[in-house]
Parts: sequence; structure tokens; C-alpha cells
Amino acid sequence: MKKSKRILSILIVLLLCLSFSGSAFASGLSKFRDTQRTTEQAAYASTQSFLDAMDAEEIRYTYHGLDSDKDDWVEVIYSGDYCDEIDIDIYFSSAEDRASFRFWKVVEFDEADFSDILFTVNQLNYDYKWVKFVADMSDNSVSAEIDVLFPTDAAGAICLESLDQIVNIADLGYSELKAYIK
Repeated sequence: MKKSKRILSILIVLLLCLSFSGSAFASGLSKFRDTQRTTEQAAYASTQSFLDAMDAEEIRYTYHGLDSDKDDWVEVIYSGDYCDEIDIDIYFSSAEDRASFRFWKVVEFDEADFSDILFTVNQLNYDYKWVKFVADMSDNSVSAEIDVLFPTDAAGAICLESLDQIVNIADLGYSELKAYIK
């Protein structure tokens, strides 16, 4: 019974991702900056599926290969409506069923503003449940992140949708956080 519920959940997520038309997606992510496109084969099939999906949508990216944790690393840089540079790092696990999307240092703030930042971050997390904002006191910065699980054969579509979500929500979050930039 548990296995059939899990399969049904995965199918529902896949259908939702596939229901978004390519043209609607491409128009939403039309401000990607030119970055280096590579012909190098990705280390993991899930990463390659995502790279192929981005190629099909003509989204520019930089493929960095395996990092020190053996995660396959892809970078996409976007110009938002509020934030000039949204630099998304995507790390694909060797298990090939998950990826982590990170926008490090959405803003950097003064330590004295931490309580205001915390209030704003909590409100952003309430408003935008798909993206998590994190205030880090060790370097006085706010980051945005999404962790995604997917069946390997749906990695491309699900990761494209996740990329769209983090870019758009991080851009909106930046508009709320920019008052605290040091």
C-alpha cells in the first residue's frame, strides 16, 4: 500500500511538472545571462537530463562537474526584476534522485539588523513555501534554497520547474530584503 501511494505521489508531481508548457516556462526565464555552455557529458544521468532540458529551452548555464563532495554542480545566472544577479548553484546527488538548489548570499546585512532580518525571513518562508530562506549569523547573510526529490526519468522537467520557482521567489524575496543590505 505504501509503495502504491509513493508511486501515485511521484506520478502526480510529474504530471504537474509536465503540465507547464515549454513556452510559458521559457518566457518566465527569459532573462538568463549568457554563461558558458559545454558539450561535456554530465557525471550523473539526472544532471544530464536537466542539462538537456535547459538546452531545449535555450537556457544558458555553466557545468562545473563533480565538486569535492562528489555532487554534480551546475550554475545558472539570472537577471531578476529586483535583483541584478541571481546566481543559482544546483548540486545533483550521486544517488541520482535528488538535487539541491542554492542562491548563496541573497543579501548581506549588518549584525545589528539580525532581528529585523529574522522577522522578514520568517515572513518570506510563510509567504513562499516552495523556497526556504535562511538567515546565517556566521556571515550575516540570507540564502535561498530548494531541495528536490525526483524519479531519475523526470529529473529534467522537475528541476526546470524548481529552477523557475527559486529564481522567481528569490527575486521577490530580494525585493523585501534589499532594505537591509549593508
